[in-house]
Amino acid sequence: MSSKGNQESLEFNRDRHGVFTYAILQGLKGAVTPDRFGNISIMSLGTYVMRAVPDLTNGQQHPEIATRDGNLEDFVIAVTR
Repeated sequence: MSSKGNQESLEFNRDRHGVFTYAILQGLKGAVTPDRFGNISIMSLGTYVMRAVPDLTNGQQHPEIATRDGNLEDFVIAVTR
């Protein structure tokens, strides 16, 4: 989720989309360090996004990772090689 339930998801006017989307795109463009095989996992991207969004919004927005059962299995979301 792009923000907690009691927070607004903020827009990033210079790029014409939300801060959450901006952070995801930056992660996939190189802000997330791939593993030794060139893979970016959902957990590594999520960790980056959960740190970047509060920094970009001066603490006004905090994304969350949640699943119905409380578990999230890590998997490769992008390959950089």
